[in-house]
Amino acid sequence: MPKTKTLKNYLSSFTPQSFLLKHYYQKQSIIKDLSAGVLVGIIAIPLSIAFAASSGVPPVVGLISAFIAGIVAAMFSGCRYQITGPTGACILILNKTLKDVGFSGMLLATFFAGIIVLILGLLKLGKYAKYIARPVVIGFSAGLALTIFTSQVPDFLGLSFSNLPSNALGKWTVYLQSLSSANITSIIIGILCVVFLLVWKKLNIKFPGPMAAIIICSVIAAAFKLNIPNLGTKYGNLTMEFNFELTFKGVNLGKIIQPSIYIAILIAIVSLLSAMTADNMSAKKTNMNAELVSQGLANIACACFGAIPVMGAVARTGSNIKAGAVSPISSIIHSLVILLTGLFLMPLASYIPLCVLAAILFVVCINMFDFKTVKKVFDFSIKDIAVFYVTFLFTFLVNIIIAISSGIILSLIILWIENTMKKSKQISTELNIKTIANIIYLSGTLNLITAQKVAKITLPKSSVLKLDLQGISGYDMTGYATLNNWINSIRSNYVSIQTAINPNFIKTVSSQADISRS
Repeated sequence: MPKTKTLKNYLSSFTPQSFLLKHYYQKQSIIKDLSAGVLVGIIAIPLSIAFAASSGVPPVVGLISAFIAGIVAAMFSGCRYQITGPTGACILILNKTLKDVGFSGMLLATFFAGIIVLILGLLKLGKYAKYIARPVVIGFSAGLALTIFTSQVPDFLGLSFSNLPSNALGKWTVYLQSLSSANITSIIIGILCVVFLLVWKKLNIKFPGPMAAIIICSVIAAAFKLNIPNLGTKYGNLTMEFNFELTFKGVNLGKIIQPSIYIAILIAIVSLLSAMTADNMSAKKTNMNAELVSQGLANIACACFGAIPVMGAVARTGSNIKAGAVSPISSIIHSLVILLTGLFLMPLASYIPLCVLAAILFVVCINMFDFKTVKKVFDFSIKDIAVFYVTFLFTFLVNIIIAISSGIILSLIILWIENTMKKSKQISTELNIKTIANIIYLSGTLNLITAQKVAKITLPKSSVLKLDLQGISGYDMTGYATLNNWINSIRSNYVSIQTAINPNFIKTVSSQADISRS
């Protein structure tokens, strides 16, 4: 009996949000999920096509991936709002994997990656995502933006290269040498598309800009018979068909071990970061272990039907929240929108110019390389700046996995050195929390490790909460961000939140966050 109870408790710890709908779902919620799902589905269509084409597989594979992932991941997700699908993070790894082991090998690598991510979830390793330093996340995002941008230059220029160098600097050398052969019409359409998307965003029009750009530019290119490469010239006729394509025949299993591990790490980290972003935006808490399980199952399912790796998509998840989504049902609706589009409108995708897809991804890169967020890193200490630069440069110049690993390891080494030095001077390395009446006193060091205590604070029952932060003697960007996110998550519990901050702390936070304005 005790063993049965233990197993039951273990399994219940992975309870997906879809199983909890009866606790928070209401009749009016379906309208919100329906509208959010339709909007995010329309957003996902051009992005899924673009990411697939850029990864070296037919565009229809991107739609199949988004459709399957949106349903499977939603059914088992630990996050209410996560939208899963193809992302820019998989472009580079897929290009190399396809080159090394072919399409069948890529599917097997995705299948095994899904199993690895599933096991990580079952081992409950998702909880360690909170120990990824904030500068690592920012550096990874900025480096990935620059990397994706680099990969899209050929399509933007209307050129095709058979054998590009594997390193970023080598690619740019080839691009610059080939400028004289560029397709001027392709460049003009691409530039106009980028301008259109940036203006469209400023106008706050609800209909997704990428879809509008694809429709307008495809019609213009077809009507005027512009001599620019499109999806049809590259992939021929496009139709959405589902086939079970997973096979071990002709695949060197030894060669897929490394890509399987790389893809698994990427899926896990990107999905957890997306879930953390959703938590910060919505003040809801994700079951990170259940989220890993859902991502593992989604990738296993995708591999079986000839699709590419999928993971939590930050931009689409954020759009889902902003559109008013309530539950994982919005993700399922988004998948149905993709399915219907693929079944009935996919042949029209042949007319989409490649330069337009490149322009769409250029704008995605602009959004990923958030200059305001990057600038905030430089308001903190040299250690945060160092972690950012290592992650950023390694992402762009080496590869994503080494970049993330190096950033995490460096942040922990710096923290260990800092704590060792403080202890030698008998300075506290802990974060002390004390609550008296409606006042919460925080003192000591606020960093990557100690800030995790903040989420465990028992909130006083009062309409006004007072935070005394005058005792904080040291902090880093991650500690600050964790505290700020916690304040935002509890804001609805109080009429007002008042703070007292020491001069050293306020130099940093006054220019960027809600803490000083609480």
